[in-house]
Amino acid sequence: MPVMWYGGGGLHGQFKWTFCQPMDAAKTMFERTINKMIDFGFKCIVVMPGHGPWSYILEEVIPPIAAAHPDVLIVGMPDPKGKPQPEPEKDGKARGCHADRVETAMGLVLLPELIDMKAAEAPRDLSKAWPNSGRVPKDLVTNPPVNFDETSPCFAQSGEDGRLAKAKDVEAQLAAEEDRIVESVKKHLDR
Repeated sequence: MPVMWYGGGGLHGQFKWTFCQPMDAAKTMFERTINKMIDFGFKCIVVMPGHGPWSYILEEVIPPIAAAHPDVLIVGMPDPKGKPQPEPEKDGKARGCHADRVETAMGLVLLPELIDMKAAEAPRDLSKAWPNSGRVPKDLVTNPPVNFDETSPCFAQSGEDGRLAKAKDVEAQLAAEEDRIVESVKKHLDR
């Protein structure tokens, strides 16, 4: 299936060239897509959330669909850090990571042709990173804080410095997740 490029939730929508949709829109797209795949006859559906807040949507969407279709396996990958993230919408504060060491390392493994680590060091003019909408208030984003220094190579990151990323940081974890998913699919199809 094509990647769904829109994010939902989080504060990323303030940044230029970022198009976030309401969480309800993402939820509807997941529900309709998964149900349509079941209608088409899919017996295994692997869902890979690439945006932290989508994990919460999937935790809400998948169980009732799976209960209604016990003959269909719906499996996916958990949060890349291997732990649940606190939901930012509960208290209005963002948590988790964005473009940090782990997420960058995942990119180095999964899409190495799209990652240019030297670009993080290049001088950039980011003075118009918040067109029309104004900046996100610094006191809103905590735990860990987002870097709002437009002169910093770590601008817009939260979490550990993404420039420290190495593919080896996550290769074993991603391979283990891939093995888990493949084993689940094989087991389901062999029954």
